[in-house]
Amino acid sequence: MKGIRDFLSNIAATYNIVKLNALSSKKDLAKLRCGAYSSESFLSLADIVWKQAVRDEMCISTLIVDVEDFGDMCNKYGLLACEEILAKISGIILQNVRRPLDLTGRYRRSVYAVLLYSASLKAANRIADRINNEIKQQKFQRVGFVDDIVVNVQIGVATNEKPSLETSFEDLLKEAENGFCGARKDNVCTNCANNGKGICV
Repeated sequence: MKGIRDFLSNIAATYNIVKLNALSSKKDLAKLRCGAYSSESFLSLADIVWKQAVRDEMCISTLIVDVEDFGDMCNKYGLLACEEILAKISGIILQNVRRPLDLTGRYRRSVYAVLLYSASLKAANRIADRINNEIKQQKFQRVGFVDDIVVNVQIGVATNEKPSLETSFEDLLKEAENGFCGARKDNVCTNCANNGKGICV
């Protein structure tokens, strides 16, 4: 019985990957220049994946990647430089989020959101830590400035171990934005309150 259930689940997951690809090819769900989905497209696709997770009884984790002092950075270096920096950050995130049912979107002006399908809190924190370290090591240069541009991000992590139709992925995003759980290492949470259901930044 379990083998049949797993087989049917794999078929459903494959169907949803095809469905996601078909949806993302539409004009209103096109990817941005930096490779991530727009906020509207991201949330629309995330809703499909959330419902798939409910059917498959899989957990979902999310990352919120927030570029610190983005307004001050734009005032100092200009909007073009800041868009180039965001594009590089988007590339780093995309390199670390590759599975078919995982999604990356530009949630707000200087904030990226990531959906990680069937990813535990530990796995999500590991990915967040890797993204944070790669961004810290990235050299952001601008013509006319001698020093490299220093970019810092904060990454919020939240996990829902049993998604249901009574909740939504947007609820999980709000959890990730809600506050600090207190245990941090290089702006990435190493511990989570409420057994993985709380907020990590």
